[in-house]
Amino acid sequence: MVPEAQRASSGVALQCGDQHLQLDLGRGVVQRMADQGINPLGLDTIGLSHIHPDHCCDLVPWLFARNYVDPPASASPLVRLFGPPGVSQLCEDLARTWSWLRPRFDFQVTESDNGTFSWGGGQVEMVSMAHGSLPSIGFRVTMGSQVVAYTGDTGPGVGLLSLARDAHILISECSYPDSEASAKHMSPTALADAAQRCNVEHLVVTHLYPQTDPGEVERVIRSRFTGRVDLAHDGLTLYAGDS
Repeated sequence: MVPEAQRASSGVALQCGDQHLQLDLGRGVVQRMADQGINPLGLDTIGLSHIHPDHCCDLVPWLFARNYVDPPASASPLVRLFGPPGVSQLCEDLARTWSWLRPRFDFQVTESDNGTFSWGGGQVEMVSMAHGSLPSIGFRVTMGSQVVAYTGDTGPGVGLLSLARDAHILISECSYPDSEASAKHMSPTALADAAQRCNVEHLVVTHLYPQTDPGEVERVIRSRFTGRVDLAHDGLTLYAGDS
């Protein structure tokens, strides 16, 4: 959310073979993908957790570049975008404001707060999360015996517990310190307790606000959660079985 030289906003890329599932396109994420050797214009599937700009504003440069890619054959023939209610209107509003953002390629938008879709030979479940009145979803990706869950933005609640149950990797926000615990965002104690309750193997913590001290977050989580813990950073790469 706050501009930093070494940090982009929210974005997680999953890869299976030559297919990529991009979860969120926050500020700077398209550039970070290129930095990591991922061709943003070759994306075939995108999931947006919600339409706050720190999770979706790079949809603008991505759409612009994707419309003008040359040669067209270098891009995926069909791009699917999944998100909560409101994402279709976002795309339409962008195209109405800047006509050159209206997709000139096969672009399929699906809205749901509890649906599923196939990707990479596995299944992705969209789970409604607690983030105030704005529709927000998390993504639970099942590939064979592996489960990777991504919260987007959420506070504690049944959505998080459903998303995280028995996950091999849970990528979760932890915006606030315990002293500022919120119903709309996670704090270290609430996150650690949820991960422990859900039998998560590997917790990857992200989306820390400036007032949230990373060292204290890690200390609190490790005191209450017995699995592996990593604090996310730009370029963090994990492989199946790492957890």
